[in-house]
Amino acid sequence: MAISAPLCLHGDQAASAWRGRAGPGAWRLRLCRRRLPGGYLAFVLAGVAGVIEGPHAEELWRRATIRKG
Repeated sequence: MAISAPLCLHGDQAASAWRGRAGPGAWRLRLCRRRLPGGYLAFVLAGVAGVIEGPHAEELWRRATIRKG
């Protein structure tokens, strides 16, 4: 979905990039002029880690309590 939406919305640019043509509307990776604040990045990374590791921690907790009981 994340790939198909830009390809559908900007088909002419995607076709140019696929053929290897460079032009004023070509897709290129480049660094941002302004960096994101460190606090914002830390908050986002902590949220992602919590969502990913939360279920794992809960499963480990359940297994540990089942073995004791």
